[in-house]
Amino acid sequence: MIINDPRITIATDKDEVTIELSDGINEFIEVRLTPSQFTQALSRLMCTECVSIDLYNTERINKKRISKPIEFKVSSRIQYRGNRFLKLLTEYRAKKACPKGWDIDLYFGSNNSYFYKGKETWAYTQIYKYI
Repeated sequence: MIINDPRITIATDKDEVTIELSDGINEFIEVRLTPSQFTQALSRLMCTECVSIDLYNTERINKKRISKPIEFKVSSRIQYRGNRFLKLLTEYRAKKACPKGWDIDLYFGSNNSYFYKGKETWAYTQIYKYI
């Protein structure tokens, strides 16, 4: 498989080196190494052991992410944003409002995530899918 727009990120700290591969939109391989293993790999030592290799999001490789906004009613009675129950209720209602074939962003921590229509609490987020 040829990756369109291949990208690599190498992040280091004193305990670990992380190498991430992506297609510019989706990360799909994450390699973790100790500093010693990273040094061995840089010195061209073949088949260097790794702490871990994670492969994920392979179904998204070379696909474009499209998104659009969605808003939905959360509650007629709860209007306090710091309420833990409101967060759980919002996530539940968001999943129910999400059209089939789409995924929904369940982050509701920004200032414009909630708004009011009269005395009702509504929420705003994004839905997305890969094509």
